[in-house]
Amino acid sequence: MLGLLALSPGSASAERVATPEHPEMARVVFLLQYIAVDYGAAVRNGAIANPFEYQEMRSFSQSLVEHSEAMRESGASEEVLTGIRQLQAKIAAARPWGEVRGQANELAGELVTQLDLVVLPAETPDLDRGRRLYGQMCASCHGAAGRGDGPSASLLDPPPTAFDASRMRLVSPHHLYGATQLGIEGTAMPSFAGELDPRAIWDISFFLMTLRSDFAPRRPESAHPLTLADLARYSDQDLLARVRDMGVEIDPTHIDHYRRFPGSLGQEARPPGTLAKADPPSSGRRTAPAGGPDLQLALSLQDAFAGVAEQAAPSVVGVSGLIRQADGGESAPTGAGSWRAGSEERLYPGFRRGRSGSGFLVSDEGYILTTHHVLGDDAGGLVEILDVELHDGSHHIARIVGTEPTIDLGVLRLEHLPGTPTPELRPARIGRSGDIRVGHWAIALGNPAGPGTSFAIGTLSSGPERQCYQEDLTATLMQTSVGVPVGGYGGPLANIEGEVVGMMVPGPGAEHPELLAPTRSLEFALPIDLAMAIYEPLKLRESRESPWLGFSVLELGDVRSRLAPSKEGGEPTQGGVVTRSRSRLRRGNQFPRLGVYIDDIFEPSPAAAAGVWIGDILLSIDGNALVSVGEFQRWLYLSGIGRTIELEIYRDGEILEKRVTVAERPKAVRPR
Repeated sequence: MLGLLALSPGSASAERVATPEHPEMARVVFLLQYIAVDYGAAVRNGAIANPFEYQEMRSFSQSLVEHSEAMRESGASEEVLTGIRQLQAKIAAARPWGEVRGQANELAGELVTQLDLVVLPAETPDLDRGRRLYGQMCASCHGAAGRGDGPSASLLDPPPTAFDASRMRLVSPHHLYGATQLGIEGTAMPSFAGELDPRAIWDISFFLMTLRSDFAPRRPESAHPLTLADLARYSDQDLLARVRDMGVEIDPTHIDHYRRFPGSLGQEARPPGTLAKADPPSSGRRTAPAGGPDLQLALSLQDAFAGVAEQAAPSVVGVSGLIRQADGGESAPTGAGSWRAGSEERLYPGFRRGRSGSGFLVSDEGYILTTHHVLGDDAGGLVEILDVELHDGSHHIARIVGTEPTIDLGVLRLEHLPGTPTPELRPARIGRSGDIRVGHWAIALGNPAGPGTSFAIGTLSSGPERQCYQEDLTATLMQTSVGVPVGGYGGPLANIEGEVVGMMVPGPGAEHPELLAPTRSLEFALPIDLAMAIYEPLKLRESRESPWLGFSVLELGDVRSRLAPSKEGGEPTQGGVVTRSRSRLRRGNQFPRLGVYIDDIFEPSPAAAAGVWIGDILLSIDGNALVSVGEFQRWLYLSGIGRTIELEIYRDGEILEKRVTVAERPKAVRPR
């Protein structure tokens, strides 16, 4: 179990990390918080409204009583232990929610103080990182927008929590931190203590507070007496009451503002009529434009686009592969004369520019996403030197961390040379490609070789049809009406809020994408959810090739939604690829709760040789449970080429184990 963040009694600002003497007390505090919030769904108006929730409340209160001796040994007072027994009796008698909530919160506060157990982030949480981690690890169950409607939600009993509900006003980030860190018994909610460090869990916990459907942040005109500790420890309802008890008026939208921008706590409030640092830039905005409301609307939209450009452009970089010149860099002058003083020749004598494109920063450690094709040399290998031009015009060397050639993805990292100034980096804000819908604004940014950043506006023409690429790569890509200039591939595709939702790629069949002109009516983008799911394993494995098992998968929820009656016999193969068949689709009540559905198998392949069938449900890889296609891809890439892995498969009510060696994807098996 991770150590709790400790706070000395009476201090609201200490931020030291410590491991409690009795770490099981973390769960005791969490159970009290859980009861305080969820009891309201179990009992209403003195009657049991939800038998499952009510039984869970009784189970949790019994667990608290069973921890009495451990609490006493840890230093809890007899008054607290008596209160725990009283709480159990109130739950057994189905007492009103307000009565149970008040006592549960009071007991949690007493234990926090008596046992020196608190609850502070070591530094201001990064909500953009929390959003990205949520998309990778939580959205498959809880849904992209936190509505509890993820692809795997229909398979879970009880269903996953909806974070967009108004009852989130009763939840604190500390409560969510406990759920993410410790897991919830009797549900599919796992503990992430072994996978995420405390800072990452705080990032997710603070981000979850912003998913409420009526979330409406508005910056206050005057400062409020709140600290980061208050924001972490208390719910919105409790914060409002505490501030108003101090005689200070506060609006719920102000709490939402601090939830969205926790770093703004303690900053001076802006004077009326001025813009906050967190507000979108709007240089030159006219307060009362001539021409009526239509022109005002157009100017507001224009300002929104300008805000995206100003916000997103600093994260966009130019990427050039440099190739050693056979003549050592000396070129004979032509009779007509020529320009020779290019930046590459000055910075990298003896090298010439090969392919060039764009990319974007995804971390303050200097990691960059770009397209794989930019990294290639003329001989089919990878270039010796990569030059990255930052938004400020400075040039830096980058190394290739990993590549995924099948989907045209490359991961780079800036190299800091001794004696050179450290560049100021501004990573992109990573959004969720699952949130953008057909018809939404789509904005492509690039940094082609030379000065300036390109900026093109269009709309999303079609979203991806599936998450796992195999035979048909284009089904995994987004299509947009955005024109991409020469050198713009590898740049980000942003939404109207400036969040990256994709990466512009030339798409299948483009032999020399670096030369493509913006003449196509539609352009492709790699969904950012897929890119980021593979980015993390590429960082760890530093792989240069595509791992391959020879099958593709679907979310179980997608399969359930289009179930057809079973029929005997399979469908013929075409060109060695077994076409998608519904012959082994199972009825919903026979599905396991978790896993991914195998809908395509290539022959010959490692999976086919191991006896994997269309219609099998893959439950885990080397014991790592799969809840989404993203998790399948993550563990496949972490396993790596050449490693023999164990697949746990559900087939016709039985659990089978298959051992298969991860292969390199054959060049002949190139997706369309």
